[in-house]
Amino acid sequence: MNSKSKRLLISQEPLWHSGVTLPKMMGNHIIALVPAIIFSIVIYHLNAARVLALSIVFAVIFEIIFRRLLHTKGSIFDLHSIYISILLALLLPPSTPWWLVIMGVLVMVGLGKMIFGGYGSYPLNPVLVGFAIMQLSWSKIVDYTSSQQFFKTGFISIDPLSVSKSAGTAGSHLYNLWDLFIGKQAGGLGSSAGLFILIGGLYLIIRGYITWHKPVSFLVGILVTGELFHLLNSQAYPSPFFHLFAGMTFFAAFFLVTDTSSTPVNPIPMLIFGFFAGAFTILIRSLGSNLHGAVYAILLMNIANPFLDEIYSKPAYLKGNLNV
Repeated sequence: MNSKSKRLLISQEPLWHSGVTLPKMMGNHIIALVPAIIFSIVIYHLNAARVLALSIVFAVIFEIIFRRLLHTKGSIFDLHSIYISILLALLLPPSTPWWLVIMGVLVMVGLGKMIFGGYGSYPLNPVLVGFAIMQLSWSKIVDYTSSQQFFKTGFISIDPLSVSKSAGTAGSHLYNLWDLFIGKQAGGLGSSAGLFILIGGLYLIIRGYITWHKPVSFLVGILVTGELFHLLNSQAYPSPFFHLFAGMTFFAAFFLVTDTSSTPVNPIPMLIFGFFAGAFTILIRSLGSNLHGAVYAILLMNIANPFLDEIYSKPAYLKGNLNV
């Protein structure tokens, strides 16, 4: 063939580029977490800074190690490991010991992310993989209620989901919904601060880094399923609005179900994914023994993700949006 002849060039996916780099996208996700980070430091002071710093530093270290061991392409400067390390830290109790933070980060980066090839390749949300293993293996340490004994925060020191689990609707009435919304509850460093999480989530939607589909459908799933349980037994199961503001609901809606690698990319599958993740969250909270319903509900839906994306719909990024 003549060297000047036209040639067919075949390249690996993705073949569509939005013009926005991964570092820029992750940088904006980190910016969206700033309100929650500030909240955590204001409430828990140096303990919050300690957990955040340990998580970030060792996430970078472990990614460098695993990239060299596995000969994986990419760079730590894409900021993804820093972003997920902040997510993990915000989920953890402020009293989490240093060795457990490092263990959780190791599981998250190694088992949850790098073993599958890094960003864009993992099937399960690595943050949830790390947190779930920590919570299942060291449940007495990764416990929001017991953690509060070390701090004087000025609000009820018992996890609201734990109270509603044991005392039903009567227990939920001990909590003011506004107080729950602004983070005055026993929880992770910043994952329970709904108002500050919502500010960050709206920032990402306005900037086009996530779409409304998964967050809104997740919250609808929470409200619809919560209302069904409440109608079934209003004494045993609290109002759906209690579930909306208690725990990590908003954190899950805007920062966990929106992970791009482990969730659908098409609008209809996104709506299905979000709704059932919210519904399963209430099912686990109401009928299961584990209070962290959102964590296991999203992991369950991560498994269903490849099947959901078989449902045809025009990809969101072809409609002018950057991310899904």
